[in-house]
Amino acid sequence: MGNTKEQDTVFIDAESGFRGSKEDDFSFRLIAMSHFRKICGLASVEFRGGYWASKAKSTKVGVSMIEKTYIPDTREEYSNAIGVLYDILLPHLLAWKIPKNGGRDFIKETEYANKYIEELRKTFIASTEADEKEVLASSNYSGKDKQRLEEYKAARLRLHRKLLRILSCFMFAKGYFESSGLEE
Repeated sequence: MGNTKEQDTVFIDAESGFRGSKEDDFSFRLIAMSHFRKICGLASVEFRGGYWASKAKSTKVGVSMIEKTYIPDTREEYSNAIGVLYDILLPHLLAWKIPKNGGRDFIKETEYANKYIEELRKTFIASTEADEKEVLASSNYSGKDKQRLEEYKAARLRLHRKLLRILSCFMFAKGYFESSGLEE
């Protein structure tokens, strides 16, 4: 009898190109790392505000119609993605033992960053003429409020970038970036 080698079922993520075994499909590390990869992709392109794109489209009967499509604000996509990464890492941040990581308190750092993000949001809402409790799409603002919105989004982006740096340091300390084929 010859040696038979069992073949692993291979998972291939079409969006990210990740190849892993079926056992890895739903590991927390894989989920966190695929989300981190998505954030890196969002950060690797020029940020732009959201807008409506219009294009003329002819129907089968020759009638011309205007089709409107919303192009998302990539700054918001980036900031929101970092917020989700924070949310999924939070249980691990809470369980992290501070002495193991050289005294760095990741919970305190992330709470501090999130506190400023929330204060920024409240300050922006209070400064506008709109009677809203949430930040709206840019098409809902005009004049000075639209300028304030752009300033708010730029500041929010900077704060989320700082939060991502903290989360990246945490992920590094936890060994998320280790790979058997990775050499420094």
